[in-house]
Amino acid sequence: MVSPPSGDGPLLEVALPLRLSGPLTYAANPNDTVPGPGTRVVVPLGCREVVRVVWRHTEQPPPEAEVKEILGVMDAEPLLAPWFMEFLERVALYYLYPLGLTVKEALPPGLLAATAQGVRLLERGKGATKPPDLKGLGGGRPERLTPAQEDALKILGEAVALGGFKPFVLHGVTGSGKTEVYLRLVETALSRGKRAMVLVPEIALTAQAVGLFRSRFGDGVAVLHSRMARGQRLDQWWRVRSGRAQVVLGTRSGVFAPLEDVGVVVVDEEHDLSYKQDEKLCYHGRDLAIMVAERWDCPVVLGSATPSISSYYRAVSGRWGLVTMDRRVEGRAMP
Repeated sequence: MVSPPSGDGPLLEVALPLRLSGPLTYAANPNDTVPGPGTRVVVPLGCREVVRVVWRHTEQPPPEAEVKEILGVMDAEPLLAPWFMEFLERVALYYLYPLGLTVKEALPPGLLAATAQGVRLLERGKGATKPPDLKGLGGGRPERLTPAQEDALKILGEAVALGGFKPFVLHGVTGSGKTEVYLRLVETALSRGKRAMVLVPEIALTAQAVGLFRSRFGDGVAVLHSRMARGQRLDQWWRVRSGRAQVVLGTRSGVFAPLEDVGVVVVDEEHDLSYKQDEKLCYHGRDLAIMVAERWDCPVVLGSATPSISSYYRAVSGRWGLVTMDRRVEGRAMP
């Protein structure tokens, strides 16, 4: 016997942070506009009220279960885009982790907070959605590139300009100028009207890279890592979601940035174990970065002086591209 919903509204599947095989079913309020997939709603969960995301509409009530009614709708339009929800579903399936918990881990803290403060933090970050003007930027560019940099850019730059998914291993010795190659690949992507994602393994490296990337791309750069304050992370997340940021620079969690129309993905020091998350949602940032590039049909560049065995094998066997930079800038001696 199926318990009817408390109202006559359509049924919604809502992703909850529980160890369940899928979302739970709730009924929409028949007197309100039915929230679409990707919209945050307030729902009862035991003795609590929580904010979670509508995943899909359904016509089938769950067997042998009471269907409760949602308590409120928090967004006038969906907060999560369909492609982003598909990506999270793929992540949950790939790592065999509950969908609701995957959503919770992927979104910044505070986005699903059922508090006035959480709403204010999100609203503060919305602001104008006009993307930044990148003309006139580009400071700090070296006047000349090394032959190895030019050769790498000839291959990788052409791949970014043409588009199409393909992983490349950029095997460059320490000091060979890989960062300048990354910067110019991002420039190429932006010149095509695309966006770019750049991941580094550690927060300390993020701080070093911020100055370089902002000297080239100004306010078009959003920075995402786990040690930012809650308000900062929400602000940066919304800058990406609204299109005000065209470049995401982050650690492994930056792979969950809602960045659309990506033209190149870069993973620096791809061999580094810091890309592995070993608690809760156990994922590898490099592998998810490859998923992002596949979703947007663009190249992904995995840079390292000591590539991981798996990546290097795929490159030398011909499955991935291999680009080598074996000399340091200005002919400096190896350390």
